[in-house]
Amino acid sequence: MEVLHKSEDGLAGRCLVQIVNHGGKLLVIWVPRTKEYRAERKRRIWCARIAFEKRREGEIWGKLEWVNEVLTVTKSYKFLSSLFITI
Repeated sequence: MEVLHKSEDGLAGRCLVQIVNHGGKLLVIWVPRTKEYRAERKRRIWCARIAFEKRREGEIWGKLEWVNEVLTVTKSYKFLSSLFITI
C-alpha cells in the first residue's frame, strides 16, 4: 500500500506501508520517502505498534506504544510481504 504522509520538515510525500495484526494490536511498517530518498544508497524501515481500545458510545481510540527504525537495507531491496512470528 502506498500512502501520503507529511514529514517533520513539512514536506508532503509518499511512503510504502505494510500493516500486520500483532496479537490484536496493529503493526505499521513503512519506508519514508524524504526529499533525499532517490539520492540515498540505503533505505530505513520503520515500525510502530498501536493498541486500540473501545470507549463509550463506540469510539475507538489508538495508543502508540512503540515506534522506531528497525532495519536499514540497500537501495535495491524489494518489500515483498510482512509476517508476524512469535518465538
